[in-house]
Amino acid sequence: SQTFSQTTDWEAWTSAQIQYRPIKKLKVSFEEQLRLKENISTVDKYFAEIGVDYKIYKGFKVGLAGRYIRENDNKGKVQGYENHMRYALYLGYGHKLSKLNLDYKLQFQTQNEIGVTGAEGDISGKDKLRFKIGTKYNIDKWKLDPKFSAEFFKYMNSSDVFNKLRMAIGTDYSITKSLKIGLFYRWENTLFLSPCSNTNIIGLGIGYRI
Repeated sequence: SQTFSQTTDWEAWTSAQIQYRPIKKLKVSFEEQLRLKENISTVDKYFAEIGVDYKIYKGFKVGLAGRYIRENDNKGKVQGYENHMRYALYLGYGHKLSKLNLDYKLQFQTQNEIGVTGAEGDISGKDKLRFKIGTKYNIDKWKLDPKFSAEFFKYMNSSDVFNKLRMAIGTDYSITKSLKIGLFYRWENTLFLSPCSNTNIIGLGIGYRI
């Protein structure tokens, strides 16, 4: 039988996002994010992302995003910050069941290290499919409505059904009609990989709508 080792870590994610709707069906967003790893003791990565999504028909929307990433590689012989670009294309659908909001998202993404070829060490296998189910329950006269989500990752070069699972619980609080803050706890597990990793993530974000 095969034995898999396992690692456990705590991370912290902080983000700031601005959203703008030039027309009713079109949303443009810009986000900056910082992520800490190794029990919140060192930088994992920070990035800037710009994205757009468009409502196409009765709850359906399509979107795309580009992300410039500075990733801290602090393992192995060659260490330091790497520059990556990630591109994502997704299809989303949302609907309501009484006081429950339900959202589904299917995303394809690809990522490459800038200026580095495969022969020079750019890691292959970064193409992924992601499927996310999210819920939010609207509680009367309560501003901290709970949100839950589960997301499955499929690495395109893997024969496994899926390779990573994320589950999260959180809430948002609207300070004004345009400004809100969000808190979440997320658990992430890299299934079927060796070493298998369990990651606990706490997150804080602020969002502003123009």
